[in-house]
Amino acid sequence: MGVFDGKGTPDFTVEDMSVYVVRKGDSVSQIADMFGVSTNTILWANDMKKSDKLAEGDTL
Repeated sequence: MGVFDGKGTPDFTVEDMSVYVVRKGDSVSQIADMFGVSTNTILWANDMKKSDKLAEGDTL
C-alpha cells in the first residue's frame, strides 16, 4: 500500500485500500502502523480530521 502525505495525489488507488473495524483502545496511529501507512493516509482515506475520535465498531 502507498503513503499519502496530505499533499497532492496519493500514489495508490481505491483498489489498494482495506477495510478495518475499530476495536476498543485503537488509535489512528496504531491502525496506520498495522497497515504500514501514515496517519495522514488513514485520515485522508476516511475523510477524517486529526481531532475526530474513533469509536469501537467504526469502519475505516
